[in-house]
Amino acid sequence: MKRQLLMASIVVLSAMMSCSEDNDSPFVGTSPMVKDIKRLPTSTASSLQVIASYAGMSELSPLLTADVEKWRVVYRMEYPAGSATDVSGVLLKPSMVNEDFPTLVYMHATEGNRDNAPSEQGSLEVTLGTCIASAFRCNVLVPDYVGYGESKSLAHPYVHGESLAQTGLDFLLAIENYGESPVSFPGTPHPVLIAGYSEGGYAALALHRKIDQTPQSGFTVAKTIAGSGPYDLVAFSKAVVQQNTDIGSTTMGSFLWVLHTYKNDMAFKQPYSEIFTPDNDAKLKAINYDFSYYKSKDASISTTPSQLFATSFVNSVVDGTATEFLSVSAQNSLNNFAPADSVIFVYGDADTWVYPLNTINTFTAMQGKGCKVKMHCMPGGTHETTLTLFRDVVISSLLAQ
Repeated sequence: MKRQLLMASIVVLSAMMSCSEDNDSPFVGTSPMVKDIKRLPTSTASSLQVIASYAGMSELSPLLTADVEKWRVVYRMEYPAGSATDVSGVLLKPSMVNEDFPTLVYMHATEGNRDNAPSEQGSLEVTLGTCIASAFRCNVLVPDYVGYGESKSLAHPYVHGESLAQTGLDFLLAIENYGESPVSFPGTPHPVLIAGYSEGGYAALALHRKIDQTPQSGFTVAKTIAGSGPYDLVAFSKAVVQQNTDIGSTTMGSFLWVLHTYKNDMAFKQPYSEIFTPDNDAKLKAINYDFSYYKSKDASISTTPSQLFATSFVNSVVDGTATEFLSVSAQNSLNNFAPADSVIFVYGDADTWVYPLNTINTFTAMQGKGCKVKMHCMPGGTHETTLTLFRDVVISSLLAQ
């Protein structure tokens, strides 16, 4: 809880120390993908030095010499497949740009409130991203994702690899093709850095895979730093459903939100009445099986998996006969591809929200394929406390870039 309060304070401090901006006119340019660009308050180098000191990032303070402009970008992405949706994100642009430093795409963590989009309310990713933009003089993109910001009328497809990746790639393409672009991409193809924690860690790895699979995009991945993401959804699901103790409403709510995504975005057809025990199913049916944004917390269901899920469902997941569920989980997992360039994993070995097996299994699989992967573990680190190690790894990786 202290960690959450510190992070919230940093975001508020960042907002308070941003300068007002009278010029709302967009950059000159046209692109069918960009629908709107609006200037947000600028962060000065001096204000960022205060934030870095407060946040325990004193090593960055001497490097924070550039003011950073912020722009809210509304762009069109492909979602669902074959259709178009207007989404939004934040572009962070330093006053002095190192043309040789790759653009960073920073994917944000799990957010249970659809009104808390990075482009509207700010976020830890925007705050740290602004410091990174100033210190390394690089452009930073922070997508909102479907279900937040411009697209908050839609339910967020939580931990949905395809749409998360598409959100990031289409943000890059929208900015690149925006006439007199505010972002200059070095090299051909353009190298990018990707980072993210929690759902953002999963989204970062999904974007890495998407760019690898889309060479015609003109982008390539220089490095990805992925923290505590649910990459192996098959092993993770098997571990969750077998729990005989209370895992808490947040962890359970996250698992059910993923199940909601399977139903809405991946054509998962197994009836909920076969998944939950009758009394819990009745409570979830009363909220129309809407598990998005942790709405399952309102249903007063059991948060002990062995009591929430039907025994037949648990047994079928564990013994491998839940073929549809396991097939969808495997399709949405990220431990089954070989990244073309380096990935750095970060996790805590006491994480009870996103189990360590996600990182360990994925790292081991990629290492077995001969991929360039590294792994940093915080002994005793929970999902909250490991965020500090992740931040430090991001900064050290950028310093070594």
